[in-house]
Amino acid sequence: MRIEQTQWSLQSFTKQQQQQQQQKQQQQQQQKQQQQQQQQNWFLRGAGSPHAALQQQQHELQQLQQRLQQQIQQQEQHLQQHLLQRQHVVGMHSVLQQQQQQLQLQLQQQQAMLQQQLQQQQQLLQQVLHTHPARQQQPAQEAEPLEQQQQQQQQQQQQQQQQQQQQQQQRQQQQQQQQQQRVPLWTTRWGDAAAGAAATAAAPAAAAAAAAAAAAAGVAAAPPTTARPCCLSF
Repeated sequence: MRIEQTQWSLQSFTKQQQQQQQQKQQQQQQQKQQQQQQQQNWFLRGAGSPHAALQQQQHELQQLQQRLQQQIQQQEQHLQQHLLQRQHVVGMHSVLQQQQQQLQLQLQQQQAMLQQQLQQQQQLLQQVLHTHPARQQQPAQEAEPLEQQQQQQQQQQQQQQQQQQQQQQQRQQQQQQQQQQRVPLWTTRWGDAAAGAAATAAAPAAAAAAAAAAAAAGVAAAPPTTARPCCLSF
């Protein structure tokens, strides 16, 4: 894209130069015609004021010189810009060539590195296959223990979730009990005694149920624990 832009700028610059040259030629022709007309007018008027005519000519010549100098300066500026653009284009072209060469070298180096890595991996695989041929049969044998472990982990997770739910329910019950209105101490003591007696009565049945569940699951049941009756103090 930059090369196309530079070409287009070169073409436009050449067109501008041609147009400027044509304008100069036209201006020179116009100046000659004006000078001829002025000379004819002076001759027709007569030699009454030759000094004034010379002053006018000098003034007009000075104006023409100023215009020519301005045009020359503009052309020089255009030429300098054109040269700078060409130098920039040449420099960019050389930079692009260097970058392309560097990229090609990098690609070649990367390809060589990849080939070496692939060869090393293939050699390692061959060594492993030669030294440990029995490992190919191990995954099929190890699949069953892995499944059993996964099932056990799932069961443990379910048990933990159930325990957490039970703990939450117990906490909620405790909070509800605390929020209830306070009752006299003697009623609470009698209630505690009744609850202790009920717990002692229900403990053997709970132990028997736990033993049956453990036997069904293949786990040895723990010996039953008897709850101690709490002492009442009035």
